[in-house]
Amino acid sequence: MTQRIARCWIIMVALVCGLGSVQAADPFQIQIQPAIQGEIPVGASVPLIVDVQNSGPDARGSLRLSTNESEVSYPIELPRGANKRLFAYPHIDYGEVAVWLDTDQGSVRHTYALPGSRDSGMYVLLIGDGPGELSFIRETKGESRRNTSESQNGFSTLLDCYVKPEDVPDRPVGFDGVSCVILGSGAERLTDSEVEALRIWVSTGKTLIFVGGASAPVLSDARWAGMLPIRNPRVASLGRSDVLTNLGGTTAPPVSITSGTPVEGATARTDNGLLLTSEMPFGLGRVAYMSFNPFEAPMNHWEGRRSAVVKLLRVTESLSAQAFVASFVRDSQDYGPIRSYTRPSGTVIAAPSGPMPSVTSMADDPFRTPLPPAWSVFGLLGAYFFFVIPVNFLVLKKLKRGELAWFSAPIISLLFAGVLFASAGSLYRAKMTTKTNGLVVAQEGNRDGLFVGTSQMFIPRGGSYDLKLTGVDALSLLSDQEPFGMYRRPTDQGFESVDVGEYKVPNLAADNLSFRRISYRQKVPISNWFHVRLQKTGPETARCTILAVGPYSLSNAMLYVGNQAIPIGTVQPGDHIARDISVPVHVAYGEISPDDVRVFTVRSRRAALSGDLDGFRPGPQLGDEIKGGSSVKAVLFSDWEADR
Repeated sequence: MTQRIARCWIIMVALVCGLGSVQAADPFQIQIQPAIQGEIPVGASVPLIVDVQNSGPDARGSLRLSTNESEVSYPIELPRGANKRLFAYPHIDYGEVAVWLDTDQGSVRHTYALPGSRDSGMYVLLIGDGPGELSFIRETKGESRRNTSESQNGFSTLLDCYVKPEDVPDRPVGFDGVSCVILGSGAERLTDSEVEALRIWVSTGKTLIFVGGASAPVLSDARWAGMLPIRNPRVASLGRSDVLTNLGGTTAPPVSITSGTPVEGATARTDNGLLLTSEMPFGLGRVAYMSFNPFEAPMNHWEGRRSAVVKLLRVTESLSAQAFVASFVRDSQDYGPIRSYTRPSGTVIAAPSGPMPSVTSMADDPFRTPLPPAWSVFGLLGAYFFFVIPVNFLVLKKLKRGELAWFSAPIISLLFAGVLFASAGSLYRAKMTTKTNGLVVAQEGNRDGLFVGTSQMFIPRGGSYDLKLTGVDALSLLSDQEPFGMYRRPTDQGFESVDVGEYKVPNLAADNLSFRRISYRQKVPISNWFHVRLQKTGPETARCTILAVGPYSLSNAMLYVGNQAIPIGTVQPGDHIARDISVPVHVAYGEISPDDVRVFTVRSRRAALSGDLDGFRPGPQLGDEIKGGSSVKAVLFSDWEADR
């Protein structure tokens, strides 16, 4: 009997301990999945969906994601029973994503490794309900790349990837590694913020594709107004098509299409009076429309489908936009190489005929103050130890005045310290300063443009500083290069960004005489500042109207149309400028530099206003700007009045 009671007590104790261990289990559960399925772009910001569950008491804290390239925190509140979903955009080049959830009710760590391949190529993203529908664009085994567009510029292939309409990122950074987006079935369910993100993303040099077919509800969505290359869509039946046959290299089947009328400035293909394709420029990018649906029968069984679609995608055109933007992101920092394209300091790009910008003297610009080279510092230290120890003591000992070493050693130390201080004395006298270089790209009809650039900061006194960033969509710290080509991690320099729908840096830790450099992309409300519109006055003529409705001026302004560069001068706030211009249908290309705006206007019937954006200060609001040290350019592409 006693043994039986003892066994019961043991079982009860074990049950209580088991229940206690269950209750003591971590209440937080983290699940991570990529928003983009299939081939996932790497070497870019990758959108991740993070689901956090809390089965314990109310908690609040932050979710921190760390990669080999960045570390970002996301503030989070987790009431009991909460299941929170957030989008994270870590920059991933290789390795894993380390996730820490730190709250006032405990912490949990999670590691996530991205699936997918690491093939180099151009990524094409399909937004729709049918993952795998775009797989036909892949190069088949043994197929020759000699004459295909995806083999140009050293890229080996086109890579297909997918995102469901409910998982589409609502920020431009979410499409960072993608060259082209196709709006498939279900794309009409996108939210306003997702549509706006795509509009900004395309304007920076990417490609957006609309598809037709027997039914295309996305074409009637008013949110794409001014961006669609067709108007008056209507369903029609297309019989034999020589145009599609030529595109595909094999006879195209009869198909139901959504035809229409191309908008002003668009380039179209027609057959038997029906529109087949239409495309138009949009900012630095382009928007295209194919009246057939390549994902539905009978086109999904057509042997020429891949050839036709790949020719319409032309994704490698985005490379010219990347080179153009990169040429403006110049940095004259002298304290080590940075990961950005550079061009000679002082070059005026947006207004080639404008005056050279004035630059302050070296004494007023800490970024131009050369630090003493390492060999000089080590040589000075070697000389100090040589004089303060052997020479000092040996000489005084020989003179039988060894006790004077108590006085001579400090004096020698002060002399050498004075020499070292004099070599960098201007830095100690300098104030906290910031200088910025970059480009604002915008398309008329978009609410926001995007600034792409870098900022350098000089911080004379150590401490913690809020950079007061606004509208920053992507952010990274640029580090000096160390031996063997390695870079210090941003977290090693007291830099951690916080993502609250836009990036913030509320606590930048810095030592005395610190230099920091950041690269970022910032949304800019350009529609509140300038407007550039074209109104047709003849077959190849138009009136261009420039309105300055904001607080900033545009100096050294130039109006680019085709291969023309028309000086405008300075556009002041409140100005209303009208110019009658020629807008030729066919333009001779000629020799055009890759950093010339005419790279984009020469192949389209539109205008671009470009110049120096005076008064606007993007990025960090830290200290004073160096007079003449910053260079913020702007290029705003026009639309046509009839298509707005």
